[in-house]
Amino acid sequence: MKTILLSATIITGLTVASFAATEVDANGDGMLTLDEVNTAFPDIKADAFSAMDVNADGVLDTSEVAAAQEAGLLPQG
Repeated sequence: MKTILLSATIITGLTVASFAATEVDANGDGMLTLDEVNTAFPDIKADAFSAMDVNADGVLDTSEVAAAQEAGLLPQG
């Protein structure tokens, strides 16, 4: 039962992150650039974006978006 609940929680979290990312993802590539994030959330500056970009590839993927939202660094939706 705990495994099912944990799995459902993870799936729900990723779905919320994916939805938020889709709303902000202007070019539809599944990644969020600094420009896309700034357009939706002007208060998020380059240093905050870099802190969310864990693998330092210059974009936020769905796991980075989910982690940033969970940490309160990126608004949900």
